[in-house]
Amino acid sequence: MTRQGSAEARGSPPGRKVRRLVAWLLFFMTVLVLLTGFGINEPGIIGPITGGLLGKSIAERVHIYLWGPFIILLVLHMSLSLFPARWWREG
Repeated sequence: MTRQGSAEARGSPPGRKVRRLVAWLLFFMTVLVLLTGFGINEPGIIGPITGGLLGKSIAERVHIYLWGPFIILLVLHMSLSLFPARWWREG
């Protein structure tokens, strides 16, 4: 339970859990972008590592589709890190 006058009840900046969640999601997205990029250039290495799930054509398709979410997570991560209180101030 939160008290009425607490910072959480007044709409404070996102907490540590939100920042950590965004950071972990960005980390996993970065690993996927690197893995699929390497899968495009070296399908003979990445194919056996992924059990044949990531062929060259699938790696290229996934790599292209990951850029939008990657950029969104990157901007969100930078915004939460650089301007934590700026976006959530009242009036």
